[in-house]
Amino acid sequence: MANTSSTSSVPARVALSLSSKSSEALHESTFHGFHGFENVTLVQSSARRSVYRALRTVDKQRRILIALEPAYATPSRVQAFERKYQLTKSLANVPGVVQALSLHEFGAGARYIEFDDTDSESVRSWLARCSPSLEDRLDVAIKTLTPLQSIHERNVIHKVRGGL
Repeated sequence: MANTSSTSSVPARVALSLSSKSSEALHESTFHGFHGFENVTLVQSSARRSVYRALRTVDKQRRILIALEPAYATPSRVQAFERKYQLTKSLANVPGVVQALSLHEFGAGARYIEFDDTDSESVRSWLARCSPSLEDRLDVAIKTLTPLQSIHERNVIHKVRGGL
């Protein structure tokens, strides 16, 4: 994980939570096989998508996989997921934005996006792990908002569902 040298240390990298559900109350994913990946671990899940941490078999690089759940993969939702991939890919040069590496297809027309695993810690997890000072909270806010400002300057609006 991120910098954990003290109880309230500010993570070296932070990420907004990808789901409103915590890892303790995970939705059971309907997809269990990612070809070309091993040590696949479910991180977060909802009825729409699931987030996994994995090791790419060919080069042992750590990856994050965000999968559109097959039961949710209607043609319009698949198109929206593909647009999100293209948009994220277009932000590759924005500091602080995790790089989308590729879009994969798996059964029933569903998709998953492969991201570089930056070993980030979600804000929710960081707050649960420690009691950060106001100074540490402000530092994380700046680290989070700086990339968002760059994204907004490119006329992209970022939504966070379910809050932090």
